[in-house]
Amino acid sequence: MGYKNAASILPPDLLSRVQNFHTGMLWVPKTQPKYYEDRNRRIMQLKQSGLTDAQIAREVGLSIRQVKRIISFIRNGAGSEI
Repeated sequence: MGYKNAASILPPDLLSRVQNFHTGMLWVPKTQPKYYEDRNRRIMQLKQSGLTDAQIAREVGLSIRQVKRIISFIRNGAGSEI
């Protein structure tokens, strides 16, 4: 999609509120489809129940590397809503 100037797409009041919190480059992530939220929640439930990364990978149909990345992402706070 590329970069857009916030001043050209946000209402002035919202732009002002964003500027009060942050100036400079700001990345706004797109929302995750419910499928990924549910899958990631399931991965964390399986991890907390004691399964290994390899067992989780087989259960959810991902590679071990992908499972490790998702768990790390969530544990580091990026997926704290899960």
